[in-house]
Amino acid sequence: MVIDTNSVVAKLADFSLSVTIPEGKSHVEVDKITGITGYMAPEIFEHRFNEKADVYSFGIVLLELVTGRKSDPLELSVEEATLKEFVLDHVENIGLTEIVDKIVSNEGINHEELTSFIKIALHCTKENPEERPMITDVAKQLRQLDNASE
Repeated sequence: MVIDTNSVVAKLADFSLSVTIPEGKSHVEVDKITGITGYMAPEIFEHRFNEKADVYSFGIVLLELVTGRKSDPLELSVEEATLKEFVLDHVENIGLTEIVDKIVSNEGINHEELTSFIKIALHCTKENPEERPMITDVAKQLRQLDNASE
């Protein structure tokens, strides 16, 4: 089956877990944490939400796209690392080609593009929110990567 990527449109469908950050504030504190832990930024567990938490979650989704693996810790066995740990281990020790989903590798993506994509995703998932890029910068980087591959 061949998917025409020009006709695929991503859509957000559920904002029931969203938190609004008031204008002029850098974060909000909440009493109750909800969500899937595999996508949640570390600062959320300290009951602090900011826009960089969304960047973290987006980075995890990018890692899922390239690896074909889920980030939900409930689906992992005790021996398995989190998705981010899995990718970092392969980047540092084993190599990228081992972690790429077969669907992605069959598309003929070159090693440089793949490396850049994973670097963007890992930058989004930095532990310290101050070290994560703004989502607008992530969008620019992904657009540049897409334009360079044409």
